[in-house]
Amino acid sequence: MSDALGNAMPGIRSPVKLPLLGTRSPSNLRLPAIQLTRSPEHERTMKELETFESRLNRMPSKGHASLPSLRLAPTLAPSRAPFVPLHHGLRKWTPLVADPYASKAGGAARVMVVPKELETALCRSGTADAKQAFLAHEWVPFYKELQEALSATRTRHMVGVSVEEVMPPQVQWEAWATRCRELTAKWYGAPNISAVYQLLIECSEYDGVSPYRFYDVPAQWSDDGWVRALDGNVRASFGKKARELKKGQAQTLAQTAGESAIDNTILPNILTREESAVLLAGQRIKALLVGQMARRQRKMLAALKKMCPESLKKLPAPLAATEEELKSALQLVRQHELERAGVNEHSSAWQRLRDAGKIISSFGQLTLERRVQVEEFLRETMADLHAANRARDGEFDELHEFVSFIRASPGRLYKGDRKKHERMMLSVMLSPKYTIVKRSTIEQFTNHRFLVNCWTRRCDLVGIDDDGTQTTSRSAGAAEVGRFRKNGFCYFESHGLGLTSSGLSEQRGTIAFELGVAKVADESAKLGNWFLNDFEKILVEAEVLNAAGALAHRLPGEASHEVSQNPKASSSIAATQHTQISRGGIEMWPVLRLVARPTYVAALDAYIDLVQIGDQSDAIALTLVTWRPSAPPIRSALVGLRRYICKKLGGRAVDFSLIASPRGDGTFLLHFTPVAALEWLDRSTSQALKEGSTFRNNSTGEFHDSTVLPCATVDSSQAKGNMLTYDKAAVSLAMKGEPIVRALYDYNRLVGARQAVVHYVRTRLGVDLELSTPAGRTSTVAPPPFPKAVKFMDVFADEES
Repeated sequence: MSDALGNAMPGIRSPVKLPLLGTRSPSNLRLPAIQLTRSPEHERTMKELETFESRLNRMPSKGHASLPSLRLAPTLAPSRAPFVPLHHGLRKWTPLVADPYASKAGGAARVMVVPKELETALCRSGTADAKQAFLAHEWVPFYKELQEALSATRTRHMVGVSVEEVMPPQVQWEAWATRCRELTAKWYGAPNISAVYQLLIECSEYDGVSPYRFYDVPAQWSDDGWVRALDGNVRASFGKKARELKKGQAQTLAQTAGESAIDNTILPNILTREESAVLLAGQRIKALLVGQMARRQRKMLAALKKMCPESLKKLPAPLAATEEELKSALQLVRQHELERAGVNEHSSAWQRLRDAGKIISSFGQLTLERRVQVEEFLRETMADLHAANRARDGEFDELHEFVSFIRASPGRLYKGDRKKHERMMLSVMLSPKYTIVKRSTIEQFTNHRFLVNCWTRRCDLVGIDDDGTQTTSRSAGAAEVGRFRKNGFCYFESHGLGLTSSGLSEQRGTIAFELGVAKVADESAKLGNWFLNDFEKILVEAEVLNAAGALAHRLPGEASHEVSQNPKASSSIAATQHTQISRGGIEMWPVLRLVARPTYVAALDAYIDLVQIGDQSDAIALTLVTWRPSAPPIRSALVGLRRYICKKLGGRAVDFSLIASPRGDGTFLLHFTPVAALEWLDRSTSQALKEGSTFRNNSTGEFHDSTVLPCATVDSSQAKGNMLTYDKAAVSLAMKGEPIVRALYDYNRLVGARQAVVHYVRTRLGVDLELSTPAGRTSTVAPPPFPKAVKFMDVFADEES
């Protein structure tokens, strides 16, 4: 390449092994060579951990049984804005009763027994010495590694590396998740990935894809703590920012793929020969060019230091100077000094060095204009090189159709025919036009990262049409492979998505894995999101994202997470099944703490309660409190209840809200609400104009009145009191708090829901809910079953005194 071309095309990175990765990290990871910069928050966290370690080592053998807990994992969260604690807004709330699930009436022994594997775990039954050793030698080093990864991610974001290089590679996330499961299983008796999920969300906020952070959206709590109103207009405005971010990225590989906006965690790996050359050979060319520019920049600095000592006299070692120091010094260099040093003031190398104050290390550090020039040059060059191999027009029509299908619907069979799919895949392999690039290679060019969650389905997942026809989408015994990723348009703290299985092999290192989207491992694994409420998925994910212990046993870096799934009326994505994940628990939402008369059910090893939230008898929620939400009896009972209500009350006229929320003592609250499937009305229709509404409850015939309710749907967010508002009138309504939440459940009620739930529980579980809980609005709000949250260092208070 000529010097002129080099000026137009300074390129990518000088790959080196990332030093922060631990001994369990894969040895072949390569990321940009950078110097870590640590924020004040990171420095405080590391000092806190050092103090924690030293105190652990100084604790006597009989030391404290209590151990540090981080309810909110604040050390993983940079203080972008004043930190809003999860209990914010509840300060005026006064408990009315003691925890109704803690004991029998009269203070008798607890009925709901702690599972044996949890009772005998290290955090509950281990000696003080064993606990100290685990923390000092296993968990704290692992947590430090996660902290260093977050610091490195921030650094890569700040220095402007390419978007796909900002976050640690996908294989590293898998290694961390595996290690986290091992350590938490040892500590709690049951594995979880809470700490790694928190890291994923925090790192994803610097990935160059997310247009905002949750705390960028203004929020206001009602005085009684029942409602948090979010500014929906501000959140919607970030959509424009997202489009601008996308325009500002010159990407070699398109990041849009699959059947929906969130179906792009695994990108298609069937490329044309030209695309493959641009991707792979182009990467090497860019690395060569960037290395060439970096060498020129170092020579420029050396020449300026030698020929113009007066301009750089305050910099005895320019390469050791900070960015600001070097930038300030280079801004003072004059044109005649550049000429004396032999530096071309119009060269890209000099302009980039002067403006950035550092040596280039990544292709992403170039201006958008330069990056676009490089990509266009590579595409044109590779197209010319492969022109001789192009077939006549029409020769590859069917192959083109197959490849287009794979890119649009990864994980699905071509024309629903496995044999046809495999024949076409073989044709691709033999084709001079197309090539299959290893999935592990494509991962290096993918922006998004995710965590894998493997589990086995215990009950059939059945969809029911309006006429009562049942369709089994997934059978009991099916192996599911879910994926956790960040929600780019969050409306919760630590808001993530639990995606459906990809339908591809997730066994890294196998041929099936490397074939990626070309090899469909499970053709029925990809599911839609509407009218297919996947209760099993919610229950399993709630367990794996939460520690199986009380706050007093919580490990540093862990947090509580709630899991749910939106009904159709509030779900914008139909093609890809996804759950909603948020940081928090029942302490945030009074509506989840409503109790009537909980009854212990031995068959479920759980408490069950029928709560009437609204004034109408069908505005109800069935709540369960259990240690193991994914236990087979719980799964079977809730899945069966859904099917029964759908059959009895009309298939797709019915929808559901199921929220799995941790209670803080190691148990979970399952909040099940049957709702009417609201009909969305186009604003331009005569009916919508007449009623002034966009939603109609076909079960009651009522229209949503925006002058009475600030929002329309009971869903993953608003069912708890987390409401999106779009004008001052809506905010004023939301600030009424409790009455608004109860009225929302009244509007969404499903006529006949109470009778159906009572009948199912009586016949299936032998509990008469009407007898124990007569009709009438439930007014008792129970307190969270835990004391004031323990801060990270509070455990050593006695030692200090």
